[in-house]
Amino acid sequence: MKRFIVPLLVVIVVVGVIFAGCTAPAETPTAPTAPTTPTAPTAPTAPTAPTEPTEPEELVFPWEGCFLKPDGTPVRVYFITDQAANVTMSIHTKHSQGTIEAGGGEWTLLNCEQDVARQSSMLEDSLLARPDAIVLHPVQPPTTIPYVERGTSEGIPFFVSMMPPIVDGELHEDIVAYVGNYQLKRGPIQGQYIVDWAEAQGRPIKVGEMWGLYGFEEFSGPVHRTLHETVSAGYGTMTDNPIIEEWWDWGDTMFTEDLSYQVCLDGLTANSDVDLIYCECDCMTGGVIAALKAMDRYYPVGDERHIAVVTGDAEDWSLAEVEAGFIDCQVDMNIDRYTDGLVKAIWWYVVMGKSMEEVNTSFGRAGPEFDLGTSARNIDVDDSLVTIDNVIEVRAKWASYGKDYYSWPLCQDEKFIQYPTP
Repeated sequence: MKRFIVPLLVVIVVVGVIFAGCTAPAETPTAPTAPTTPTAPTAPTAPTAPTEPTEPEELVFPWEGCFLKPDGTPVRVYFITDQAANVTMSIHTKHSQGTIEAGGGEWTLLNCEQDVARQSSMLEDSLLARPDAIVLHPVQPPTTIPYVERGTSEGIPFFVSMMPPIVDGELHEDIVAYVGNYQLKRGPIQGQYIVDWAEAQGRPIKVGEMWGLYGFEEFSGPVHRTLHETVSAGYGTMTDNPIIEEWWDWGDTMFTEDLSYQVCLDGLTANSDVDLIYCECDCMTGGVIAALKAMDRYYPVGDERHIAVVTGDAEDWSLAEVEAGFIDCQVDMNIDRYTDGLVKAIWWYVVMGKSMEEVNTSFGRAGPEFDLGTSARNIDVDDSLVTIDNVIEVRAKWASYGKDYYSWPLCQDEKFIQYPTP
């Protein structure tokens, strides 16, 4: 892993060079030489095979002192999260903290543990503390809008990860940068997998769907809607698609393992001939597995008793079940990229004074409702499909990072946001 350790002054100079450009000094002309006798042409050489593109290098970012202000004081970042208990959020919060503190900044994590009133109190305290940046991963994004507007008016910039406050279908105007995809990529990936899996069976299938949380428009709503749109594409409803015989709504799990267990147990009891179980994410997967085991229905692919499971988040324990053949489909949200985009956005805006329009190089579209290409404030992160065909490679990637999330590197590629290269 290549390390770039550069004082902030050098970084600023380098960035100036990058954006201003430079020209080489003109060379002193030399006298012309006498023409040489032409030689016979040589036989053409055989073309060489194209080289495979190299993987982007890991980048230890920021460089030493990069999160210090000109007066030498640290950049202070507050991160207010709905929870930090599951693996995904533990990675995101610790990875962000480690990166900012490596550059001399200060990091404060405030965990409201799914309590909206507590979230509001933490926002109030954060505004009084006047940090240099506030990051939101909110419980209910609309409830944060008054604090975002007030903080912005007082010169405190807000950044949002995953679940943003939306007003009239657009990211709230006071958010400096949003990292994510509006939860509109998971549903289509999972839905297309279900369609392909059903077609491979050669017969109509029966599906039991488990919600994360009814009415949770910032996550479950978009995932549920795009999942259904994908499966029913070209037809009126889910079951109008000839590959779907039954599609049962088994219920709301509140994103908890205990309730997921009970919802799945009840579903298996009522619909014992189910072929495939769908749940949004790994907050629920453990409960599904426990219920399948309790009903003696947990068998790998190839066993006639196998019930397919489609889920998301790609936590390593769940990926191990994919590799063993018990879980058929996972969706990796690539949480390391959320930190990558977030930390670089904060650095460019707070330290370097650059707008997202100047530095955002993310690409792609989140879906039919939100075009991430229309606003440079949207830093687009793709989800990716994980099955038995690629699970070994995916697990190897995460294993190479290790379990010390605090010390994970960022990645040196420009798919998400620019960075200066010394």
